[in-house]
Amino acid sequence: MIMAPVNVKTKSITTVATNFAAVAAAAVDVAASGANRRMHLRRIEPDFVQGGEMVLTVLGRKFARGDTTVHSPFPFSPETGKIDMRVEHREISLQFSSDVIDGNYEMGRLLITAEYGDERP
Repeated sequence: MIMAPVNVKTKSITTVATNFAAVAAAAVDVAASGANRRMHLRRIEPDFVQGGEMVLTVLGRKFARGDTTVHSPFPFSPETGKIDMRVEHREISLQFSSDVIDGNYEMGRLLITAEYGDERP
């Protein structure tokens, strides 16, 4: 649970942002014809027991030592069944965050729809 600190003098409440990241490496098929391909992320089905809204941010790299690209935040609520997107990178990580007052979340089993993307240059 996210505990909100209270400033006694002004009686204002400040949220404490929390986040965690999960890394999903590139799709690899040893029996493939030798093509080195990116991962194309199409959909994520969040499985959270949560209080309040959360935000998913997708971080990706085209190469192992390349710059990280941040894809626009995808907000979702407890009623959200799926998050559709079109993201393609060599390395992908998912960052989930929440800054809701008295928010609480517990992650279950995420379902990710991914497929082979374009051939890597």
